[in-house]
Amino acid sequence: MSFACLKSGFSVGKAHKAQLRLSKLIVFEDRLPREIRYVAGVDTAYVGDLAISAAVVLDFKNLTLLKLKQPFAKSPSPMFQHFSRLESCPLQLHVLRS
Repeated sequence: MSFACLKSGFSVGKAHKAQLRLSKLIVFEDRLPREIRYVAGVDTAYVGDLAISAAVVLDFKNLTLLKLKQPFAKSPSPMFQHFSRLESCPLQLHVLRS
């Protein structure tokens, strides 16, 4: 997995506009089903020029780990601190799809 697409074409202006568009999609009401069976989470950490993502799926009732994925990739340089969520999207999408 590579972040090369972000390196060559990352635009702070476009990223800012994307964040503004996405902010309008925030849901402020409870839309969860009555019974929740699974919960999941995904995050990315950066160590030097390495990006490590992890995704987990847990059984909601007893929080038993059902699935874990941990891919890693060379991260773009330089990092844009306020847009780290956008930069980590390709790797996080990869981990969710695998």
